[in-house]
Amino acid sequence: MKIGETFNEASTFNDPVTAKLTRRLTCTGLYNQTPTYHLNAAFSADSRQIILASAREGGSAILRADVESGDLTVLALTDGIGDYSSFYATGGDTVPFVPGSTDGGFTGNHLALAQAGEWVIACPGRSLRVYHLRTLKERVLIADVGQPYRFGAPIGSIDGGKVIVTRVPIHPDLVNSPNTRRTRDYMTACTETWGGMPTTYLQVDINTGQVEEILHEKIAGSHHVQPCPTDPDLWLIDRDFPPRYWGGSDNSKTTRAWLLNIKTKALIELAPADDKKFQIHTNWNRTGDRVYYHGPSAQGGQYIGVADMTGRRVWEKHFDVIYYGHVSTHTQAEAIVTDGLITPDMVTAIYYEELDSSGAPRIELLARHGTQWDGIQAQFTHPHCHMSPDGRWLSYNKGERGRSDVYLVRVK
Repeated sequence: MKIGETFNEASTFNDPVTAKLTRRLTCTGLYNQTPTYHLNAAFSADSRQIILASAREGGSAILRADVESGDLTVLALTDGIGDYSSFYATGGDTVPFVPGSTDGGFTGNHLALAQAGEWVIACPGRSLRVYHLRTLKERVLIADVGQPYRFGAPIGSIDGGKVIVTRVPIHPDLVNSPNTRRTRDYMTACTETWGGMPTTYLQVDINTGQVEEILHEKIAGSHHVQPCPTDPDLWLIDRDFPPRYWGGSDNSKTTRAWLLNIKTKALIELAPADDKKFQIHTNWNRTGDRVYYHGPSAQGGQYIGVADMTGRRVWEKHFDVIYYGHVSTHTQAEAIVTDGLITPDMVTAIYYEELDSSGAPRIELLARHGTQWDGIQAQFTHPHCHMSPDGRWLSYNKGERGRSDVYLVRVK
């Protein structure tokens, strides 16, 4: 591969459950992975392109895919593979990782598209870089975050002019040497060393490279920030407390989902009604006035819910079963898109405002992703669905036989 090269390995078929046209975009490489589930982070504003990370030919790349033709264009290349953040924290030698010259490669969890400015954001290794979707121009915003640190998942501001990302510590046992034998798991090591997971929220200007520290928390960790799609001063953040952090915080006693006003620094809690306060994943609705969330229930099973920007619960429903998955956003309706939760292998849309006489919401089947969730360590096989701004396409990642690929479903 070389930067600017275009190739095609797409094939089409009908979804086995819904019979919707499905396009498989990739068929080679170790992993092919779109950005994580954050709203408006994968498709271009005109819905004609989607971005993904790919490990192949001894390195990794950022690819731009044309949704109609399946053409793949190489935007960026590195000789590294895998996720620096996972390797130097929780995953260790079990995750795909080749340092290369950038101490890691391009991955979907550290990839996002700032739609307004058309800048593709990536964190290969300890660096923060952007690549223009059309011109392929590269800008290095932060060459090295510092050996004791790693980046969370980056995202673009709504105006497309800034990158929003958290800075968190690597495993304290690895600060001086990556070859040190770990005698403690990452979460225990953070608690014993700092009493928490010190996290700094950064906002970086794409044009000037100026770095602004928005908030620093000494105890609560965070890897995910999601700017409100309609209010530039409002961010949806995670607050993960010891001892379990993203694995359950303080044993689900404290709410994970909060809104942060970056001007006033005010925090608004988005607490579920359920006694287990820890939500696993969250997402904005398309209009930016509600937040979707889900988590394990104190009654067993799970809850799925919706809160508004004041923290008021708009809707919450208990489900007796729970499968791993995420809440994503329908771009054309007030509906929660899931890639799991109520079924292990289907993409569904929960229309929580359309209730039957018993209070159950209407649920639509959109596609069968059929991923092998544990096919590769870390999150390369997680479907992490995205819907295009025009509502025509739904993307998902699918893992099988130790690798993963990216698919598109024509849903409209």
